[in-house]
Amino acid sequence: MKTQLLRTPETPCYVIDEAALTCSLRSFATAMSELFPHSVAALSVKTNPLPHLLTRAREMGYLAEVVSADEYELALRCGFAKNRIVYNGPLKSRDTFLDAIEHGALVNLETFREVGWLASLDHRRVHPVGVRLNVNVSAISPDDQNHDEDMSRFGFSAESGELDAVLAAIGEMPHVRFERLHLHRNSRTRSRRFYERLLDYALGLMQARGITLRQIDVGGGFHSMLPAHPTHRQYAETLARVVTRYQPIDTLTLITEPGNAVVNTSFTFVTQVIDVKHHDGACFVTVDGSRIDVDPLFRRNDHTMRIVSSGGTAPVVERQIVGGCTCLEFDRLMELRHQPALRPGDRLALSHAGAYTLTLTPLFTRHWPAVYSYYNGQLTRVSNRY
Repeated sequence: MKTQLLRTPETPCYVIDEAALTCSLRSFATAMSELFPHSVAALSVKTNPLPHLLTRAREMGYLAEVVSADEYELALRCGFAKNRIVYNGPLKSRDTFLDAIEHGALVNLETFREVGWLASLDHRRVHPVGVRLNVNVSAISPDDQNHDEDMSRFGFSAESGELDAVLAAIGEMPHVRFERLHLHRNSRTRSRRFYERLLDYALGLMQARGITLRQIDVGGGFHSMLPAHPTHRQYAETLARVVTRYQPIDTLTLITEPGNAVVNTSFTFVTQVIDVKHHDGACFVTVDGSRIDVDPLFRRNDHTMRIVSSGGTAPVVERQIVGGCTCLEFDRLMELRHQPALRPGDRLALSHAGAYTLTLTPLFTRHWPAVYSYYNGQLTRVSNRY
């Protein structure tokens, strides 16, 4: 994107590079489909629920992956057919749960109350469902754990017997058929090794029970398209290698739920300097955006940034602390060392701002930033409401 264009939109704002978005969406879906004859990609709505983004994904053949009744309704408003939705999570409502299954959505059971709701389905036909597997990362792949005892509160545990209890309950319902295992679990590394161990663990459990799966949903958590990270193709090759140990690859439908992998690199956050102060041996720069807008969990320290100068040359400053617009002392985006002095009117463009930023940005101090779409040299404002 040309630097000149970043001087024009209202700040703070997000700018979507439509070409980069299309490339990421196509890259991921193509990588999976080339190795899996039966492959389904469902965009994780929780990662970025922008209607403009969901519509673009739908137009490119993606399903919507939702985790609540509200997200289910949002996907419908964005044009997804009910049978083009993957429905996960513990926050399903009874009505949307039953509606989704009755209309062919890919619904994965998460709670025991959902198992009870199955009795209310139409008994005149058979309804396929999936079950989420509980995964303890520390047990199956300690190299990839986020912390000690990286167990999960989600899904049904094979080790405790809860998975078998749910499968047995489904087996007693002639109008319901188990055909899908849902594996979604995040790892610290997002490595191919983790996905190999995850899939090997799950398929091994099914083999030990004499079950041949029709579908497997490996969830999301994949790296986005950045140097030094596994490519989408490499992830697909890893998944295919594991599946072939257990069954012919053309007998299984692979379902993936990419979020970060396809939206992160296509969003840039643009914020403008509104004030500069000098005291205590440092230069304090205030911008009209917030760290919340680009790092809502306050974990990142690796922002890729461009400075869009308001004009003229500026002296180099030893230390600049860039703070956000909120009235929180810890709202500090970054510290710059030995960089040209920032002045009111200068803009900072922070890349890779597409994942979980809009979702987790609170209405604290001010409303959501504007969103612009960049395509063919033009900026167009799109709705940030959902």
